[in-house]
Amino acid sequence: MPKHVESTRAKPRRLVGFGLLDETEPGLFAQPGIQAPAAPADQ
Repeated sequence: MPKHVESTRAKPRRLVGFGLLDETEPGLFAQPGIQAPAAPADQ
């Protein structure tokens, strides 16, 4: 695997440490305070 791929994977984790991103699920990142819309319930 190329070195730049590992750097790309490490960057979001560093941003979580700075408080700039939240890790909502392992490997899934989002901006703090912004949540993904919930799936609509079946009616």
